[in-house]
Amino acid sequence: MLDEVTAARSIAASARDERAQVAKTWRGATTLLDAFGLPTLSRENAVVMQEALAREGVRTDPLLTEVERKTKVRLLLPGDDPRAPQDLVADGRLTATLWRRDRAPQSIPIAEAASRPPGSLLWLDIDPSAEVPAAFDVLHLLLPELERQALEDLLQVDDLPGASSYGPVHKLSTVAIEAVEPEDDRRNDDGSKAGALSFLVVEILAGPNWLLTCWHEPRKLPAGALPEDRLEVKGPALREIEQCWRERGDDSLPKLVLLLCREIARSYPTARRTLYSWLEQWELEFHRVQDPVEQATLRDLRVLISEMHRRLHALEETRFTGDENNWLAGESTKGQRQELQGWLDRGTRGLTNLAGTLRTATELQTSAGIRRHLELAQEQAGKTDRLQDQVGLVTSVLLVPTFIAGLFGANTTVPGQGHWSGFVLMVALMVLGSGSTYVLFRRIRSGQPPAAE
Repeated sequence: MLDEVTAARSIAASARDERAQVAKTWRGATTLLDAFGLPTLSRENAVVMQEALAREGVRTDPLLTEVERKTKVRLLLPGDDPRAPQDLVADGRLTATLWRRDRAPQSIPIAEAASRPPGSLLWLDIDPSAEVPAAFDVLHLLLPELERQALEDLLQVDDLPGASSYGPVHKLSTVAIEAVEPEDDRRNDDGSKAGALSFLVVEILAGPNWLLTCWHEPRKLPAGALPEDRLEVKGPALREIEQCWRERGDDSLPKLVLLLCREIARSYPTARRTLYSWLEQWELEFHRVQDPVEQATLRDLRVLISEMHRRLHALEETRFTGDENNWLAGESTKGQRQELQGWLDRGTRGLTNLAGTLRTATELQTSAGIRRHLELAQEQAGKTDRLQDQVGLVTSVLLVPTFIAGLFGANTTVPGQGHWSGFVLMVALMVLGSGSTYVLFRRIRSGQPPAAE
């Protein structure tokens, strides 16, 4: 319950902060699941989240029990009207920049986008919380080729990168991947030394001379990790794109799209190196201890590598689809396509090598576990053998005194019968027989031959 309360309070605080700046606050159902650390949007989990948010004075429209995982819900604070219209321009959720050759991009008001200079490219960026009806009312006047279905596809985050077309408008999606270090120091404990991966999906619509993008809210794996600020990824990427655009003198829409995809792909090797550093930290601990250590790091890394590889494979398929449609292919974009392919190959190749290293580490852990198991079995067998030897020795030593005691207790005449001398003789024989038996068995067990008579 403490985790549910903490997650609900964090979401409520975030909603209040956003509410002070914009008219409406939206969250994807998947984002809410990640915040609460829940794997599926079952009815039981939906009720848990709904009740936790209600205790913090936050309600959702529609209710979480009525939506699907891919749906976005509106977070409503006390006094908010769910029917209030959304003003994307006033809220700053729709921005426009003008891109021209050999010039820095110029931010322009949305009202001036329709009368942009000939030969310029219009780059519109829309917030993922935008409502389709409100967004389409504004955009269809600026972008006559834009269809409502294409806009719906843009605002609906794809789990994997993909590509499609809506007449003259082409849509593709890519993903920025960032490795996030663990929130606490796990070098000296038994917990996983792996952090998390943040996946930020970027949806792109490209028309004849315009570009419409949506940078969706990042998701983190494993679920439950604190979400990253997408502006921390978006801001540096846009600055690098702007610098390359000016230095190269690019002037076409395909080049701008490929430049965006290339800049995002540059995050893959960095993420892979961070994954390797977590594995290397585990290996150092393994070799220091020389015994099996925690397996949580290997398990988490296996999941993270598999998820990253799945998305890069889908991104590779997206690239081929774009080339087949011929809207990104061409002699003029050959250099940009080669650069993008180079970064994709570098990321995929490094991830494949990392997966091989992880398998080796897993085999080391397994071998160490088997070795340790054999050592314990051998140690236990040694203890059992020693116990059996001790029992055998004690039994052998007691055998002679028992025989002598039985002999003297026989109902016949024995030496010293009825006198103390007989008792003394019996005890002496017991001690002498026990001692001789003990010495004899010790010599036999140590491999020395018995002393000659």
